[in-house]
Amino acid sequence: YPQFMLPMFAEMLAFAVFVGLGLAYRKQNLAAHRAMMVLATLAVISGATARTEFVAQLLGENTWWGLYGGPFILGAAFLLIRHLIYLER
Repeated sequence: YPQFMLPMFAEMLAFAVFVGLGLAYRKQNLAAHRAMMVLATLAVISGATARTEFVAQLLGENTWWGLYGGPFILGAAFLLIRHLIYLER
């Protein structure tokens, strides 16, 4: 039973840490604030992405990759888009 709760507690802890860092950087470094808020969002989205049928079929239902693969792919896509936007400037 503790193995079932560990991913949820880890997500809540990661969310709290990223939101705390984002709030701390809000006035000093806007880019860091935005990055921390995106990471906080991605930290808690794994349950939602794992339950979608498309992602479950693509990445597997009962694996770590199936649970955390969706947020990882979304985060990588966000980083790629951000890189391409700043590359054009």
